[in-house]
Parts: sequence; structure tokens; C-alpha cells
Amino acid sequence: MSDSFDSPRPIPLGDSEAQKEFEMLQKQFSKVTEILSAQGETGFAREEADANIDKSGRNKVTGEVNGPKGWATAEHVSELNGPLVLIAMDDVPLVLCCDEGGLVTSKAASELQLSSEATQVEPNDTLQVFVGQSLIPGQYSLKSAFGKYLTSDSVGKVAGNRDAVGPSEEWVPMKVDGGFALQNIHGRYLSVDRESGKVRADSEVIGFAETFYIRCHASRKKKEGRLTITAPEEYDLDSVELEQA
Repeated sequence: MSDSFDSPRPIPLGDSEAQKEFEMLQKQFSKVTEILSAQGETGFAREEADANIDKSGRNKVTGEVNGPKGWATAEHVSELNGPLVLIAMDDVPLVLCCDEGGLVTSKAASELQLSSEATQVEPNDTLQVFVGQSLIPGQYSLKSAFGKYLTSDSVGKVAGNRDAVGPSEEWVPMKVDGGFALQNIHGRYLSVDRESGKVRADSEVIGFAETFYIRCHASRKKKEGRLTITAPEEYDLDSVELEQA
């Protein structure tokens, strides 16, 4: 992967009032994070939150300059636009990863040198990040760092090797206790086998194995029913290098 990152076009923020609101939210977020960090109560350490920010203040994942930092827990379906980390819950969190060949696996957070607390997981490699995007209301695609889309077939095989989005690359996220379930075009659910780590999409019901705790970038969090930023289509992980743990 290239060491360079081409900044996307400026993220549209709407009219001047929206711009002012966005700037105010930025200041509030930074202030609250600073206070909680000093108290040791943040979901991630300050230095971890800043790990993806380069010297110019640009986020290496989103391309955003001086925007909200770090990762947060996704609580609404609308927060699934943009960079995501999908986590299967176990004694230790299992993080979904997709390599250049399209192999989708789950790996223990400890193996990846990530936090053992799901609420504090922050990626240290783009293999752990998918970019969610909704082109059809209620349906999302998940793109890997290699520009390929997560897909599943009729027998539940999962891969991250599709060049374009079709019915097999569309997922319907459902909010459930403990996180989200992801349903494919065949009406089956994405799941992780806790013993083997294999990722499949052939479950007929939603249970513990089909529930994913999802971390989204802090810039995607909702504020009073509104997203602070739009235009998820401008996210691009193709040339991103994250800080290694």
C-alpha cells in the first residue's frame, strides 16, 4: 500500500448555520475529551485517539482536517456510513479483518495488539477497517482497505473480493441488544464461529454469534438526531497507512 494519502474533496457541511454548528461541536468534543482524558475516563487514551492524526491535523482514515478524533461506539444505523470496525464479542473481542486476497477472518484483539475491551478497540491497521456506505435506504455495502466489497453467496460463504456492489454485496443492519446483526440478500446473518474464527453468513436466527459490536469514527456520531458530517462516499482507504501498535 502507498505511504501517501490523497485528501478527499472538502466535506460539504451545508449552509453557514450548519458550518457554525459543526465548528461548535468540534470544540465541545475536544473539550470534553480533554477533561475526561485527564480524569482517566475516556474509552481510549489520548495518545491512542491521536494516533491517526498527522502533523497537519489531518485524519489518515477520513482525510478530515481538525475534525473529531478517535473512535466511538455506533449506536444508530445511520452511524454506519464511513470507517467501521466490526467486533464479535467473546471472552476477548474478535475483530473482523479482510486481507488483500479477500479472505475475511476474525482475530482476537490481543493477537492484533488491540485493547481487550470492545469499548476501547481502535484499529492499528487498515485490514481491520471497512467503509460502510448506504446507496439504498436500509442497505449498506462494506468496502475493505483494498477497495473490494464484502459479499456472501447462497450457501453462506463470505469474502471481500468484489469490485462492485450488487445484491450479494448489500447488507441490512439491524439494531439488536449488544450491537447490530447484518443480514444478507438471502435472509441469512453474518456470524463468527468463536472456536475456529471463521466468518460465515448462513445463520437463520440472530443470537450471540450473529451480534456485532461496531466501532465507528467519532466524526460519524449523531448529535441530537443529526449527523455532524455527511458525504460518506468521499471516504477512501485505498492509500491509507495507519500507525502500527
